[in-house]
Amino acid sequence: MIKQGKYRKTHLENEEKNLLAPGDLGLPVFKTSYGYIGIMIGYEGLFPEISRILTLKGADIIIWPSKFTDDKQINICRSRSAENKVFVACSNSISRKISGHSLISSPSGNILTSCLGKTEQASLSSLCLQLSRNKNIVPHTNTILNRKPKTYKILIQQIK
Repeated sequence: MIKQGKYRKTHLENEEKNLLAPGDLGLPVFKTSYGYIGIMIGYEGLFPEISRILTLKGADIIIWPSKFTDDKQINICRSRSAENKVFVACSNSISRKISGHSLISSPSGNILTSCLGKTEQASLSSLCLQLSRNKNIVPHTNTILNRKPKTYKILIQQIK
């Protein structure tokens, strides 16, 4: 069990590339008293590969802090949950330009709790981690065990 973990953002947005270097720690999953937790930050959540890798490494919950300016994060959060059968906790800032829209989505993609507005709010939800450990979408349809990695070679090729 970790007391402290470290993660550095791997995918930088254009304006960040001039100021920061991408993280070099990979995509760790941390064993905590709450379960196995993975992290993706901001822009990284737009890449389905990030949440899939965290899932393959055993994440029960993916934490996704971000600063979205519209509500597209809601649909992406729900999609990342459903396609990986994990809980995703999306926290978003609030300001005149930032939408708020924090939520927790279940492994089926349902919103368990949310703070949908431009005011400071808090919300809680109990999570049954067994739901994120059962990867069957329907009986005998496990999208993790039934993957065909040889089919996905193009995913690791650099496109120019």
